[in-house]
Amino acid sequence: MNRHVPVPLPRLRPSGRAAPEFGWERFHAIAHELPPLFIEHWKELALNQDAIPLAPDWDRYYALDVQGILRVLTLRVEGRLAGYLFLMVGPHLHYATTLWGHVDMYWIDPVHRVGWTGVRLFKALIADAKAMGVVNLTLSTKHHFMDNRVTKLLKRLGFAPIETIHAMRLT
Repeated sequence: MNRHVPVPLPRLRPSGRAAPEFGWERFHAIAHELPPLFIEHWKELALNQDAIPLAPDWDRYYALDVQGILRVLTLRVEGRLAGYLFLMVGPHLHYATTLWGHVDMYWIDPVHRVGWTGVRLFKALIADAKAMGVVNLTLSTKHHFMDNRVTKLLKRLGFAPIETIHAMRLT
């Protein structure tokens, strides 16, 4: 007798997308994957693109990685890099006895800006920065970006706006 035995199907997220995975990776290990993401990030957010070309200082990033200052929290989907958050960790110039963390930049591929992905990224950042001994965590948001959803999210997570950065294009 040929009995049909049900085979369990792999669990998929309701959207059908694979679940994103977060992890801290060394810059030197992922640098080769970054250029296409940097380009998309720059196209989406950079001001004055006609006068200020994207030109990452790769040598400085490598140096900060070697010094242990640069930490990179990655977002991967099915092994592919789909986002990142660059965290600089060290004493502040004004408060040398206190460990500070400053988020240099963060970006998630728009395809993966769904559900709880952004929340999970920032919650991982907060928990891991605490575990590293960071006392004060800072980051910037772009006022001109979309509807400023990131600012709303950060406020819900406990961040408070403390400064405004002013910029002027001189050429």
